[in-house]
Amino acid sequence: GGSGGGGNDLSNYYTITQMQSGELDLSFQNIDLSGDLNMSCGTINDVSMIVFCNDVAIVNQGVDTLTISGNLHVSGDLSLNNSLSLQDVSITNLSVVNNFDASSIEISNSLVVGQNIDVSGDLNMSCGTINDVSTIVFCNDVAIVNQGVDTLTISGNLHVSGDLSLNNSLSLQ
Repeated sequence: GGSGGGGNDLSNYYTITQMQSGELDLSFQNIDLSGDLNMSCGTINDVSMIVFCNDVAIVNQGVDTLTISGNLHVSGDLSLNNSLSLQDVSITNLSVVNNFDASSIEISNSLVVGQNIDVSGDLNMSCGTINDVSTIVFCNDVAIVNQGVDTLTISGNLHVSGDLSLNNSLSLQ
C-alpha cells in the first residue's frame, strides 16, 4: 500500500489496481491539488462546503438547503420542480413561458407584457393613469368602448349618483 512519502521511491504510492479496488482511503487526510481533478462523471459524496479561489462558497446548511455566498449566474435554463422563494431580488431580463405566480412584486421601472394579464383580485393603480385603452369590459358584459375621436359608447345604462357637469351640449335620443 501507500504510506505517503515522496522522492523517487515508488513503493510509497498506491497502485492503480489498489485505487480502483477501493483500497485507497483518504478520509482522514487533506489533498492539495494544483491541477485539474477529472472525476470522469463520477460522484462526489458527503460534501459540506466547496470554496472557490475567489472565496465564493457553496455551503451545505443542513437538510435540503444549499447557500451560495456570491452571485449565481445561470447561462442556460434553470428548471425547478417545486417552488422558488426569493427575497430582495434584482432581475434584469426575465422571460416567463407559462405562468408566473407571485404574491407580491414591486417594479421600479417598466413592465412589458406580450400577452394577456389575468388579475383575480383588485388592481390598485394608486391614483395612476391607464393610457391607450380601447375597451373596458365589466364582468356583466357592460362595456365602455372608444369609438374614435372624442366618442365613448357605454353598452349599458349610465347611472350617475352625483352631479353631472357638461362643458358642451348634451344630445339625448
